[in-house]
Amino acid sequence: MMKLGNLCTVRDSKLVWLLCMLVLFSLFKAFEPIEPYLVPYLVHEKSFTNLQVTTKIFPISIYSTLAFTFLVAPACDKFSYWATLLAGTFALWITFAILRFEQGLFQMQIMQVTYGFGVSSTVIFPAYIFSLVAEDEFQKFTSITQASHLGAYFLASELGELLVSKRFPYALLLDITLISVGISCIALYLLPWVWSNNQRKNPFVLNVCSKDQGLWCAVKETWRSNNLQLLSFWWAAAYGGFSLIFNYGTNLFEEISSTSQYNGHVIAASTAVGCLSSLGAIYLEKYAASAGGFIYIISSGLVGIICIILGYCKLIWMAYVLYVVIASIRNLLLCLVYAQCGRLLTNGQYILMFSLNTLVGLLIETIFQALIGIFSFSVTCQFVAFGVYFIGFMVIFSLLYALYLQKTSSAVPVTYADPREVNDDPIPCEICVSTESESFIQNRQSLD
Repeated sequence: MMKLGNLCTVRDSKLVWLLCMLVLFSLFKAFEPIEPYLVPYLVHEKSFTNLQVTTKIFPISIYSTLAFTFLVAPACDKFSYWATLLAGTFALWITFAILRFEQGLFQMQIMQVTYGFGVSSTVIFPAYIFSLVAEDEFQKFTSITQASHLGAYFLASELGELLVSKRFPYALLLDITLISVGISCIALYLLPWVWSNNQRKNPFVLNVCSKDQGLWCAVKETWRSNNLQLLSFWWAAAYGGFSLIFNYGTNLFEEISSTSQYNGHVIAASTAVGCLSSLGAIYLEKYAASAGGFIYIISSGLVGIICIILGYCKLIWMAYVLYVVIASIRNLLLCLVYAQCGRLLTNGQYILMFSLNTLVGLLIETIFQALIGIFSFSVTCQFVAFGVYFIGFMVIFSLLYALYLQKTSSAVPVTYADPREVNDDPIPCEICVSTESESFIQNRQSLD
């Protein structure tokens, strides 16, 4: 009989192997040196005008990302996490293959559809991780894989800038990207196949409109916990706000100083700092849980104040520093909230949580961008508006958190106890129920 110490060693070795493969996948999927140069590549290599790129090509990816983000949860329920993630990664490879070998406008629009699928599939990855490991590993695996993603993006950006400065063709950057994403597909192929909780029973994709089973029941069961509802509100609101900030960061730098040559390096630095803050979440996890919702209240208010300062800032170096600070806050808090929300699920529907929270965030971002276009805000006014937005949802979150504390008489919205203890009502729907222990045992067996 194998001794307990040997069992622990076997378990640890499997976890290390699993983590290495997940990091390998994350690294190569994010290593895309062509990404910052898509516009010049389309203009100079494919002979499109800047107007065509901004009005006829890129907008398609916005709508396709929204659609596919909604569809990934039913797809994972029908075909498994692994298969859907592989399809999304392969769609990303197809995206860059179309860019490399096709020419026409219609082909580029198709490319944006496959790109939307590839981008939306990123929400599957953390859900896939949570389905593979125990709760006490959520934060570690989330932070390390997120850090590897950001580190790869940083290295790819710096490599791209180096090659462009040496006057290498954009096609070389695209070839490197194709090879890298192809390797990520191979790495994913070596990872375990994981089925979602409902697949052995009755996939909710077949019962979308049913109130007693399927998708509607899964949604109700996923967000039964008041804790999870509260954190999901912050997650979606913050996701949309942070996306807006980083979408318009370079525009702000250009407005403050059109002659600055360090914009690319600052964005790379913000990515590197974000990588470090993601790793820092591992060590701050328990402190953040002890602080409860206050860490999200304080951080949201701080980001709002920084955005308002950026709106009035005239010094480019100050703007650079504040931008990097926001990047570090974003990655730290998102890594924390992902793991905390994952612990609060009672039905194991991680993909449903990630996809719907992200979808709401994307909708907020899309609405805000539409308002910016309608009112023709200058980039400085945009950042003031972003600041008001963060302070506004901080106030709403604070009120909801105060009501939560009054109701529960607890200072901590996230605990390390069994999340079922925070739910008073019995689980009404058998189709949506699969205990975490059962799910974990099944998924660990797939590793064997």
